[in-house]
Amino acid sequence: MAQTGSARHKGVDLNVTSTELRQFSSIIADRLGLSFEESSHCLDLGEILRGRMAATGARSFAEYLWRFQTQAADQELSLLAEQLTVGESWFFRHSAQFEAFVETVLLPWAADSGGRPLNLLSAGCASGEEAYTLAILVREHLPPARWKQVHIWGLDVNGAFLRKARRGCYSPWSLRDLPLHLRERYFRQDNRKFVLLDELRAAVEFEPHNFADGSAPLGGGMLFDSIFFRNVSIYFTFSTTRTVIARLTDALLPEGFLFLGHAETLRGISDDYQLRTGNGAFYYQKRRAGETPVASPLAAPPITPRPLPAKMDGSWVDTITRATERVRSLATDSGASHPAIAAPEEKMETPAAQPTSSVVARALELLREERFSDAEQVLSELPTRVDPDVLLLWAVVCLNRGKLAEARTACEQLLNASDLDAGAHYVMALLCENSGALSAAAEHDRIAIYLDSGFAMPQFHLGRLHRRAGDAVSARRQLSNARTLLALESASRVLLFGGGFDRHALIELCDREILACEKGIRT
Repeated sequence: MAQTGSARHKGVDLNVTSTELRQFSSIIADRLGLSFEESSHCLDLGEILRGRMAATGARSFAEYLWRFQTQAADQELSLLAEQLTVGESWFFRHSAQFEAFVETVLLPWAADSGGRPLNLLSAGCASGEEAYTLAILVREHLPPARWKQVHIWGLDVNGAFLRKARRGCYSPWSLRDLPLHLRERYFRQDNRKFVLLDELRAAVEFEPHNFADGSAPLGGGMLFDSIFFRNVSIYFTFSTTRTVIARLTDALLPEGFLFLGHAETLRGISDDYQLRTGNGAFYYQKRRAGETPVASPLAAPPITPRPLPAKMDGSWVDTITRATERVRSLATDSGASHPAIAAPEEKMETPAAQPTSSVVARALELLREERFSDAEQVLSELPTRVDPDVLLLWAVVCLNRGKLAEARTACEQLLNASDLDAGAHYVMALLCENSGALSAAAEHDRIAIYLDSGFAMPQFHLGRLHRRAGDAVSARRQLSNARTLLALESASRVLLFGGGFDRHALIELCDREILACEKGIRT
């Protein structure tokens, strides 16, 4: 077995094999939910393991492992949590989300609470900056008579973080985004530290909580109006994330709000929420009972190229349409033709008897062949178009056919069912641009990028929108992102969302646009 390194304790080599390290990683994933799959993390995990073996006097991994089968298991797990969890936080971190919180949660509750208390949770609170930010917002936006009706909890698995949170003593770095007037109002300076006033410290209740342990209720079984769970799940295994989100959902009041970090989404995790945007922030609102649609990915055959346009003035929909007309013209001039789709009465089976998956596969093949009218006919023969795959494909086909109203209707139906569909947001961005609603188009692109940061086409489209608006710097940045992502994009998504252009053509279009941006920046 490969040896990952060793440390010495009282003259004994503490060897750790790769197999033992994987076993230790599995224990951490099971007990704390933390993922250490990347090699760089595994190296750190090996150092921590050897350090704990030395600290406990274990002469072998097997001897150390025995601690997890004894009464010392909880104590050891707590010590490991202090070394393995990340506590980077600061006051008013990503302030746009706090602005959205004030407008969507705090002020509406203050206006119409009916005397009901407001319960807020900072889950994975680290050293308390997030929870105390909520307390400051309560003081800033509510009259004193309402303060006692707001209850704030901070939960974290790391005991050292919680001890710091209860002290309420912070460095200037933790206050770097805190407005000066709020710092002067709620902190007193103690040498080079800033200490939170007692009334603010008393406004938050901090408790230890291991989110991977489903036996302990969140906040004593409380139901919350809003939960902040930011930059926590990025350290979890996928299965732990799904389990924890489900528990948070159970602890959230109907139509309550969930705030995640900028690098986190519920895409593929939960269908219990509607995505919301406001103040430049993304957040989620819990759906009403019974609204749990499920979307699934599309598979597609390889794409065929479409001629590059000589210029790309106007909307991207116009560019797609002009290229489609060019393809149709070339096919007509060359005498090319396709076999007609058989009429319904000539088929061996009725359309209703065909599996949806086979219809989708057939429509995708027709889309690949630029046979948009035939693809439309195949899809229209389905008795209903409620499957997300079919709806999205129908929207794309209608877009290529120039039937923009039908495409919009399909997108709206998709987004009403699940607004976590990045593809539907991208198609809607194209439709909004075509109708002149450029701000709405940019917002749909941003949502698509937020939901799927690896999705190239909304990056490309948003870059073009920036260029149309005269912002060459932002356009170049967005288009450069798109160019990088296009090289990695799946063939199915290039087919569905590339407007008929193949990967190389789209990269060339990006290069053209980037060059134009650079000329604009220089001039």
